[in-house]
Amino acid sequence: MAKRLLIVDDNEEIVSLVRTLFVEKGWQVDAAVTGEAAMGQAMSATPDVVILDRNLPDGDGAEFCRRIKCDPDLFNVPVLMISGLLTDPEEQAQGLAAGAAGYLVKPFALADLASKVEALAHA
Repeated sequence: MAKRLLIVDDNEEIVSLVRTLFVEKGWQVDAAVTGEAAMGQAMSATPDVVILDRNLPDGDGAEFCRRIKCDPDLFNVPVLMISGLLTDPEEQAQGLAAGAAGYLVKPFALADLASKVEALAHA
C-alpha cells in the first residue's frame, strides 16, 4: 500500500514540486493551504507523514502541529516543519517543542527533503 503524504503550505510552487517528487516515488499526496483545511484532510485520510509550513494564512504551523499531536488518531504521525521566514535556532526549537520530528529551512534540496520524509515514514 502506498504511503500517504500531507503537504501543508500556501506556496503553490513548493506544493507542486513536492507533489511531483513524491508521486514519482509512489506516494499518495494530499495538499492544503491552511491549518484548518489540513486538519480536515488528516482526519479523513490519515497521512504517514506531514510536511508543514511554519507560516500559514490562518496561523502558526506550530499550533497546527500541536493539534495533530493532541489528537488521539493523529498523534503518531510524524511532522516535518519547513520555513523560509522562521529560520533562527529559537524559532526552530519552538517548532520542535510543538511536536515536529524535524525542521527544514527553505530553500532546501529536494533530495534532502525526500530523505528526511522517507526516514520519518520508516521510523
